[in-house]
Amino acid sequence: MQGNMEKKRNLSDGRQNEDRNGAGNRKSYLDVLKFIGIFFIYLGHMADAAGSFYPFVFMYHVPLFFFVSGCAETLGRKRSFPEYVIHKVKTILIPWLFFALVSIVAYTVYADMAFGLAEVRLSLVQILQGCVRNRFLAGSLWFFTCQFVICIVFRLMENWKHFFILLVCVLAYLAAAFLLPQNLPGEPSWYWNVDSAMYYMLYYCAGYLMFPGIDRILSGDRKRADRVLSGSSENADGKPARAESPARGKVAVRIAAAAVWAACCVYTVLCYFGSDFLSFLWALPVAGTLIYYLQALVIILFFLGVAWILRDVEAFRKIGRDTLYLCGNEMIIKELIPAFAAIFGLEVSLDSTLETVVYIALLLLVTEKLLIPAEKQLLARFTQS
Repeated sequence: MQGNMEKKRNLSDGRQNEDRNGAGNRKSYLDVLKFIGIFFIYLGHMADAAGSFYPFVFMYHVPLFFFVSGCAETLGRKRSFPEYVIHKVKTILIPWLFFALVSIVAYTVYADMAFGLAEVRLSLVQILQGCVRNRFLAGSLWFFTCQFVICIVFRLMENWKHFFILLVCVLAYLAAAFLLPQNLPGEPSWYWNVDSAMYYMLYYCAGYLMFPGIDRILSGDRKRADRVLSGSSENADGKPARAESPARGKVAVRIAAAAVWAACCVYTVLCYFGSDFLSFLWALPVAGTLIYYLQALVIILFFLGVAWILRDVEAFRKIGRDTLYLCGNEMIIKELIPAFAAIFGLEVSLDSTLETVVYIALLLLVTEKLLIPAEKQLLARFTQS
């Protein structure tokens, strides 16, 4: 019993140290949020096999990752602009190029020679174009170049006042939705996904601007808060406590945050069951587009609360730290598992949503255990900052 208690204490202390002083100033609940995001990315891309999750996932899955990227930007080590660009080339573009080339090789093998020299040549051209969304054979890789563009543009605006950053992002979002000839986010066409970057940068901005306040609420001094809620007038050492009015204020903020999260829970459940009571506003030209943005943001905040609750689950945190590799491997692993099963005369057949959920968990586990360790070693010399 004592050993278990000690283990739990060490886990809690480790998480707190990671949250405060860990490598890259990581936040455990952000890693869990990324795990939730990549799980639903994989699940949503299963289309009808995902059942009722299919339409629900597409309400928020891509915005969630740009939101988390914006949150993480506030935690990164400060670099000069040239150093920042080099860092992003190493951590985004080099892995992207690696996965793009591997995807061509894998797809050529899986296609059983139906993917010929002309298709390979076209795919190489598409890589040079930045793997434009919905065009390149490995569908998830557009995210890499889109994120790179957003990171660089946002870094150029980093020293601006927050109002002007938000204004630019809102204008870019509206321009992408109304002024571009293509229909975003459904039909992007610009090289290096610049048009998609214009659309999704507002979610990145939301994470960047909201995260400091969110983190203060989620990473507060829970011991002091518990003493205030219990009405205790003594500290842990038995001495009289000092005035707790600042702590009471923190508790009030966290209670308000809990109420907001509860509202997000209700709205998310309604969206899942197709009962969005704000859908009538979507018919309004500009308001409808902004409501769509807010809908995704509300669902993201719901999953952020879920991630905070699950922040001590080390398996979720570990997978969340590897989402870049999981994103790059999605097409590869989804082709590899059925091909491997066919060797033994088996066929992957998903007849229910539960089977699909279990299958996605298996894909993530296999990728995490078998593919990613070797890929990390291969890319380590290029991606280390």
